[in-house]
Amino acid sequence: MSMILDVLSQRKNDNIIHLSNQEIIGIEIRRKRLELSYTLQGLCFDICSPSYLCKIERNQIQANNYILQEICERVSISSEQQQLLFHSYEVLLESVEAFVKDDIDVLNSFVIKGKGFENYRYRILLFMKYIYDGELYLAKGIYNELVKLLSSMQDIDMLIFSIFSVILEYKEKNYQEALDILNQIQGIPMDKNLSILYSKYLYLSSAMMLKGDTMFYYYEVEEKYKNMGYYAKLEELHYSLGIYALKIKSNYVFDYALNLLNNIEYKNSLQFLRAYLEKDFDKVRQFKDKPLNSFSKYLVQMLEQNSSVNEVIMHLSSAQDDYDFSANLLKYLSLTIEEEKRNFIQTTLPYYKKVKDVYVIHYFMKELLRFNQIKPHNKETITTIYQHFINNEKR
Repeated sequence: MSMILDVLSQRKNDNIIHLSNQEIIGIEIRRKRLELSYTLQGLCFDICSPSYLCKIERNQIQANNYILQEICERVSISSEQQQLLFHSYEVLLESVEAFVKDDIDVLNSFVIKGKGFENYRYRILLFMKYIYDGELYLAKGIYNELVKLLSSMQDIDMLIFSIFSVILEYKEKNYQEALDILNQIQGIPMDKNLSILYSKYLYLSSAMMLKGDTMFYYYEVEEKYKNMGYYAKLEELHYSLGIYALKIKSNYVFDYALNLLNNIEYKNSLQFLRAYLEKDFDKVRQFKDKPLNSFSKYLVQMLEQNSSVNEVIMHLSSAQDDYDFSANLLKYLSLTIEEEKRNFIQTTLPYYKKVKDVYVIHYFMKELLRFNQIKPHNKETITTIYQHFINNEKR
């Protein structure tokens, strides 16, 4: 992360904006030329001079579109991929908008069309997709590749990569690291959708750290959603404010968030969670048959089935936490027999090998190592699983 901060600081001081599709086109043409074992002269024969092609690859010339199309066809870049390549800057911004709107089909279509590309702009698209899908280890792998290319990126690419790095840090529960990047981005001009992501994760990270400016950031995100007409996103925002209110034990903020909500599942869930935290289990039971979000629904069922887990350690009770929760971790915490816990982790791990929640993975890893100390005969299985996660961390 320090490299991101260093390069951002330098670019911010330079105060120069670099935007071009030409550079990405040159990168892909050169890569395809080498992949197909073309010489400069062999590729450009009967199209242009070798020196002209060399300048295209080095981004030293604004090439003629007809020449670019001829060269692209010769290296088997389809007309559909050419459109993606020639408008990659616009595609990147459209993808950011799709991410904000939860229009994953748009983002997926760009990823599919660009399959086979290896330029950093296409990798940023993959980075965004993996983050959206919750495939955080895959996102981390792309992150490690892109960090090495930071100094060669154009400014818009670096800005988008930085903001999505913030989202990755947030999802991995590294809230201070997310805030450090956001502070470095502050003041850099950005389009409206990037601005929304900037403000949203400034608010969420601040809320997790219980920062004093959290409410100010909340109002900022709310205003931006309204200005852009993203009213559907407001419900999630209001719900997150209610969870924040429970963390800081503020009845005023909680009631304010509750009054803003129209979604009945969110409203019921907030009231249920408050009753749970206040240990008002008579009130908790009243929510048994009411519409709830997935976390609250499972917790109601769990409490109904086993009254001995009324004191279960809730993820929600921690200040260092986000506003949603893994039902699998909740199920695990409800178990009281060590062998049942070990079996639960082993049956759940195939899902987590695909990586949906880094926090849960790390927690389960620690638990597996603890089981290994209790029962050494489990060592081989646990060591194998542990090594799988270690290898993924290194990518």
